[in-house]
Amino acid sequence: MSLVALAFTSSTFAFLRIGSLPISLLEIALLVGMLLHLPLGGGFHARGSSPMFAFIVFLLFAATLPGLVVTWQFDGLQPGVMYNLIALIWIVLLFAYLQVGFDYEQGELDWLCKLVLVLCVLYFLVCIALEATLPTVLDGDGQVLNLDFALAVNEVDTVDSTRLSGLSDDPHLLGLQTLVALFFCLNFWREIGKGKSVFALAVILYVGFQTRSDTFAVGAITMILSVLLPRILFRDSIGKRMLWLLLAAVGCLLAFVLIARNADWVLALQEQAQLRPVLWENGFLALLKSPLFGWGLGSWSGMDGPLGLQEAESSLVDYLASAGIMGALVLFGGVLILGFATVQSGQPALLGGLVGILAFATLYNALREPLMWLVFFYIANNVLSPLSSPLSAPMGSPESRKGRRRRRR
Repeated sequence: MSLVALAFTSSTFAFLRIGSLPISLLEIALLVGMLLHLPLGGGFHARGSSPMFAFIVFLLFAATLPGLVVTWQFDGLQPGVMYNLIALIWIVLLFAYLQVGFDYEQGELDWLCKLVLVLCVLYFLVCIALEATLPTVLDGDGQVLNLDFALAVNEVDTVDSTRLSGLSDDPHLLGLQTLVALFFCLNFWREIGKGKSVFALAVILYVGFQTRSDTFAVGAITMILSVLLPRILFRDSIGKRMLWLLLAAVGCLLAFVLIARNADWVLALQEQAQLRPVLWENGFLALLKSPLFGWGLGSWSGMDGPLGLQEAESSLVDYLASAGIMGALVLFGGVLILGFATVQSGQPALLGGLVGILAFATLYNALREPLMWLVFFYIANNVLSPLSSPLSAPMGSPESRKGRRRRRR
């Protein structure tokens, strides 16, 4: 399990990648461990997990194959196809192994996710220390738009901006890692302890906002609101609700002051927001050129038009262009099933994790990232499995403790 957690945590580390492959050295080591674990006594554990999740992930992958075969037949092997193909095959194998390789009736999935959280926080502390002492090691320098709204678009100039990317080659990937850690922090808040949770939350939010990633900002705000609002509106007394609202107002004020004093942060968000609509539009145009099965795995958007071999910077658009209408049915069906079951579970942390990661994925292509799928896997195994019960809830709700007591019996 430690190797699994290390592989998840390091999946965004660029220096561990093997050449141009989308998987790291630790993930290769995990693959070897997977091949040895089950036949050497690991056994198959069919109970305590949701087979529906692995089935949906497989269908999502399979839906891209018809378009891939057709495109390969008529246009040859396009750039980026093998990279995406290897990445998604690894996702399918990894979560098929997680589905049957551990006994989730013993709470092993909770321990895995807690271990990922601990490793992520330690990694973020290293990033903060290196940023303070050797900022050029982890920062990605880039140009962001210096917008003067009195000027025409072609008269816009640029200013320098520094964004924290950690050991990743993209600040958005570090943003995804902080968002996943944020979900686990909120979900295990009570079990970890308030003091440790507050410390972890501060580290996570600091690193996340240092990435200057609009995808992280949208995902984090959506997640936190989805976790807190049900508690404020439906659970606590009037006094506690007013206290929560006051704390939220103070937090919003501090965030506004922080952003206002860091103009380059705002400029970075503006630059990222300007590029996406063009890529999304051309991604949808690529879908319209092959609506039934799409074009298969690859990058089918572009700044100058569809089929420009650029990603659309959206998991939704990129997947639809790759899998067409057939893939869209699987994708929306899976999201609806998981979303309905999560709402029915009455666990705000799980709902917050779901909508927060979905919001992030809408603004960034995270289909190749195991960390994103780990969140969905955890949620599915809490709301769709035969033993579904409120395993965890933010701030330690009574429902979660009762669920765990029933499970132990």
